Amino acid sequence: MPANRQQALLTAEALQPHQVKAVRILALAFGCFEPLGFQPGLAMPMVHWMIEAGLAEAGLANEYTGKPGYRLTAFGHEVHAQLAQRRLGRKGANRR
Repeated sequence: MPANRQQALLTAEALQPHQVKAVRILALAFGCFEPLGFQPGLAMPMVHWMIEAGLAEAGLANEYTGKPGYRLTAFGHEVHAQLAQRRLGRKGANRR
């Protein structure tokens, strides 16, 4: 397993439920910098934590208004993928 993927797995396993929710919400940005209010359930303290953890980055959401936006980093997307795999694995285990 590559080091980045292993680090993403360890990070995903260490996340608290409210942090998992924040990663899933920000994953909906689809590569664009989205303003904070684009999806309910995501507040500025959580976004700041995600930026410090390397899961998210800030940028310009609207070049005309200068409004800031946020999206997952490449590492954030890897953590999101690990969360999705963990979720699918849990569903598969319940079907046995």
